[in-house]
Amino acid sequence: MKKITLMFLCFIILLIGTSCSNKDVIEENDLNTKKINDLERKIDDLQTQIEGYKSSEEDTKLEKQFYLDFIISIIPYISDEDMIEIAQQQWTYSILVDDIPIPEDGIIEISSDSFKLSVSEEQSPYTTLPLDIHNKGKISGNLFSNHIQFLDVKPSDISGSDGTIVSLTTYTFTRLDDNSIVNLELSTELQDRLGLNTNALTIKPIELNTFEDSQDTSTVPDEDEKTKE
Repeated sequence: MKKITLMFLCFIILLIGTSCSNKDVIEENDLNTKKINDLERKIDDLQTQIEGYKSSEEDTKLEKQFYLDFIISIIPYISDEDMIEIAQQQWTYSILVDDIPIPEDGIIEISSDSFKLSVSEEQSPYTTLPLDIHNKGKISGNLFSNHIQFLDVKPSDISGSDGTIVSLTTYTFTRLDDNSIVNLELSTELQDRLGLNTNALTIKPIELNTFEDSQDTSTVPDEDEKTKE
């Protein structure tokens, strides 16, 4: 009798364990199904966004083509001078001395015995002009060899990069003394594009010793102030 009772209890325990195990499996399946449904919804949302981007990109291409066709159609009615002026607005030129723009009078002073002169040419990344007209806005010849001339002091190092949008050349000057004045001459064409009043640029270090002495003097107390104390 005891054996029968024991076997019956084992059978009941087995049934309960199986029931719990089935319940866990069902709950896990439900959870996985929910996760799959969430992922499917996210995929659908992403696909909708992608289709929207494709549509937007296509609209942008059509819009750009529309403006290009329009410009081509009015070119015969625009003078060559006006067309070149429009094209020139697509190109920007700059000269910087240690990231400082050259003033309109072409004279800049530095308080160091070295500096970097950076000359850059940048074209607009977006243009609706036909390519042949767009390129007419570029400065003639080579910017770095035809439009800049160092008259006395030469750079100690020259480096540069030629990108799709920006072309840049950096001229490095080092070990300048108080009497070292760097004089440059720009072409009239580059002067106009830079908006300068002169094509002669002068970069000169201020007297370094005098500058340091003035800094030291400014920290020395005045004799009258000492007397008052």
